[in-house]
Amino acid sequence: MTVEVKEQLELIRDEVHADSMGEVIRRALAVYDYLQSEQANGAHLLIGTKDGVEKGLPLFCSHSPHRLKN
Repeated sequence: MTVEVKEQLELIRDEVHADSMGEVIRRALAVYDYLQSEQANGAHLLIGTKDGVEKGLPLFCSHSPHRLKN
């Protein structure tokens, strides 16, 4: 593990009051697994900014653009 990754894990651990870096990794994997599963089942993964703009989550953007119908 690089120094940068370790420092990032420690920062997140402290921010979310996790017991260990392992717990941070387990939580991250659970979130990643859930989001990937939802996308595989046809969900569109978006995040809303504080000014109301919706953006696709960068790690989960598919190769072909999709538009949501209002």
